Amino acid sequence: MQVLLIQMLKKHAMRHIILIFCTIALFPTPVLATMWDADCERDLSFAAAISISGFNRQFVTNGSFDESYPRYLAIRYAPCVDAVAIEAERYDWVRHPNSRVPFMTEFYKTRDLLKGDPADIYALAKTYQTDGPELDRLLRSLFLHWAAEREYAPAQFEVLKGLIEHDSITNGTTINRIALVAAEGYIPAMLFVAQNFLTGEHVQENLGLAYYWLRRAKNANTDIANITKEPLEQLWIRLSAQDKKFFSRAERAYGVVTP
Repeated sequence: MQVLLIQMLKKHAMRHIILIFCTIALFPTPVLATMWDADCERDLSFAAAISISGFNRQFVTNGSFDESYPRYLAIRYAPCVDAVAIEAERYDWVRHPNSRVPFMTEFYKTRDLLKGDPADIYALAKTYQTDGPELDRLLRSLFLHWAAEREYAPAQFEVLKGLIEHDSITNGTTINRIALVAAEGYIPAMLFVAQNFLTGEHVQENLGLAYYWLRRAKNANTDIANITKEPLEQLWIRLSAQDKKFFSRAERAYGVVTP
């Protein structure tokens, strides 16, 4: 029964993860597309019942409460988490009187987290291992995406890097999205974009854009020795006229950099 419930949770959420990948590929305007657009239109009482049933089954089987179930319910329906709370409270808890307090306590704790600092959401996501159980990997992905939607740069960067690893066809678009995160001042994103344009690893080589991001990182007092040993002054000399056009376009798009 527990395996079946986990499969239901996984199948329900994976449809949305696939959808966000496709949306990002087709509509490259925002940094990330949302994966919660239609969730609040679903039967929230049924969604609550699935998670509560799994929670109860875990307790009956192992004698312990699994916090993954209330956490999943909260994050899966994050935009309407208060409405989900009402449905969870309405559940027929009489059959499982010992489950209500621990389930709802963890649910409300997660709800408050989702409304708070996205850095805390990101920290929770990182507690789940990428090679852990399926439900743990699903929760990691959901919490990462929610922190990213809250415009938390480390989460945006990690989600976008994951897209590159899973779909090389849209890498050019994804690198441009990472550049938007870099433009907000996030150093790891700057270095990642610079390295890719310098080496052509995930995108077509472009020395003009590589120079732009290396210069921005350098101006932010960042050590770029792991990206290139070549002095930036020497790299500038090597730029072709076309490279310098790309550099100028980057300045117009992301901001002027001082030499």
